[in-house]
Amino acid sequence: MIMAGSPWFPAYAVEFGLGRPAARAELASMNHDGEVVLVAGREAGSVQASVAIAADKMPAFREMFVVGCGWREPDSN
Repeated sequence: MIMAGSPWFPAYAVEFGLGRPAARAELASMNHDGEVVLVAGREAGSVQASVAIAADKMPAFREMFVVGCGWREPDSN
């Protein structure tokens, strides 16, 4: 596991005179299946997640994520 970043830099609070940032891009290199990057989200208490998953594993991940978030019930297959 590799962790990097700083909770001391409030990226969404920085004001350069152009208004509040709409999004944020992490310059993270995600080259391996199963890598996850979590950073503070735009709204207070939110989290922005980036996940690298092999294409053949995506359907299973999608199912677990959507059900795990409570957005729908599990398939009854």
